[in-house]
Amino acid sequence: MSDATSCSNCTNSSISADCTVDATVKKSPSAQAVLDRYGIDTCCGGSASLREAALHAHLDPDVVVASLNAAPDDVTTTASRALPQATSCGCGHR
Repeated sequence: MSDATSCSNCTNSSISADCTVDATVKKSPSAQAVLDRYGIDTCCGGSASLREAALHAHLDPDVVVASLNAAPDDVTTTASRALPQATSCGCGHR
């Protein structure tokens, strides 16, 4: 996985697959919940791009990015809860 900590695309209004997991979580209040439900590691895998993290989790990066961009600021909505629930990365940080 990449060791990038952010990307220029994350300063735009939408999230791209090139943004790192860390930059995405910092940018969007709903990102943590969406990534958790997809099983994308936001703890130890935060330096990976969303593309790398999605592929590592056997997910389509375009679907993950679309979900992040469509997620409302209120993470308690039905759409957010409808995603499959993932488990912790097991590192002990969460």
